[in-house]
Amino acid sequence: MLPTPHRVWSPTGRARGTGNPAPMGATSRPPIGCCTTVPPTAEGRGAMAGLAQALLLACGLLTLGALASAHGLSTSYTAMRLMPEALDVTFSFDLTDLVEHFAIDKDANQAIAPDELEAAVQVLFGYLEASARIAVDGSPVMPVRRHSALRTDAGGRELLDLTLQHPLSHRPRNVSIEWSVRFFETFGQQHTNLVSLAWRDRIEHAVVSLASPGCRFVLGRLKRSGVTAGN
Repeated sequence: MLPTPHRVWSPTGRARGTGNPAPMGATSRPPIGCCTTVPPTAEGRGAMAGLAQALLLACGLLTLGALASAHGLSTSYTAMRLMPEALDVTFSFDLTDLVEHFAIDKDANQAIAPDELEAAVQVLFGYLEASARIAVDGSPVMPVRRHSALRTDAGGRELLDLTLQHPLSHRPRNVSIEWSVRFFETFGQQHTNLVSLAWRDRIEHAVVSLASPGCRFVLGRLKRSGVTAGN
């Protein structure tokens, strides 16, 4: 079940579509290596951010404001966690990207109601299943849908997390992910997907783009897939 969402503030420090400053303490986008799973928090965003959240929780809407046609370099995240019994894969997307590219504000009232968000989650799960090729030991796998959650990252952005899981019978020798051309057609040719794999006490990172749409993690050593984007 998705939590009741709250206000989205621009990473530029201004409310979306207005000339008004964001609440005191609002910060810019996180560092390029950020791929956090920290739960939502209002810490560091100022008292006004907490007040806005409380007011919006009362009405049950996520207000967006009028989105600008472009809101900066687009980045998404893929966090893979290798456990003895399963591989968890969590895809995280900036909510403003989803509004822009998937038209999840169905009634165009500049606010996303809980039912609109729930409907969007199902559409996005299907999109991910068609656009991301995940392989374990070189064999494609189809992880099952687990859960979704809306959270606020350290930079004040609203991110939607979508988690899938694939059961494992043994520890894999390698895990890979490759995005299709469709993914970059949707989010833009300059879009980047920051990928991480956590296993044991280690975590490794890769940056995936249209020029290099896939990566493979091999026993703690990262290797590029070296393939061109497929359809």
